[in-house]
Amino acid sequence: MKQQGLNNKELIVQAADQLFYEHGYSQTSFSDIAAQAGIPRGNFYYYFKTKDDILTAVLSFRHQQIEEMLTACEQHSDDVKQQLIYLIEILIREEDNIINYGCPIGTMSSELSKSFTALQQQVTEIFETLRQWLDIKLAAAGLADSSKPLSMDILARLQGTTVLANVYHDIDFLRRSAQQHKLWLTGILYAN
Repeated sequence: MKQQGLNNKELIVQAADQLFYEHGYSQTSFSDIAAQAGIPRGNFYYYFKTKDDILTAVLSFRHQQIEEMLTACEQHSDDVKQQLIYLIEILIREEDNIINYGCPIGTMSSELSKSFTALQQQVTEIFETLRQWLDIKLAAAGLADSSKPLSMDILARLQGTTVLANVYHDIDFLRRSAQQHKLWLTGILYAN
């Protein structure tokens, strides 16, 4: 494939990702994606035969974004405990998006679980990447015996906060919850 082709495909995926996040998969049309990407709709079929093919590519893109976010946590500090705290702080770093659209993975999961059971597995794999990273980091922080349930607790806290902050468009709740989650996790991490 030519470099131009790779760029167009990436433009389509990035445009679809943004629109699926902001409006949902079902509410986004090929025309919406074409307009956002600045690529004629007829050119899409060279890269993607169906909207579901675009969705599959978007899920892969989001998985890559999660992996990059986890790498950023690791680059933030050599201290595994600080890496975990930095992850919690994503609630603040992404507060505008969370207030307006929720969690990009959580909202996609909710939408797909109703009618796209085959693609739901890709979303589960994204959450599993995050859960496994948490499990490894918690074990490295000296919490190996409780790392699995704690990793699920952290995911539940992050997802619950993003859902409610989005539903109520309540930035004060989001900030307060992020602080409470940090205090909770700090207490657990530094109790050892």
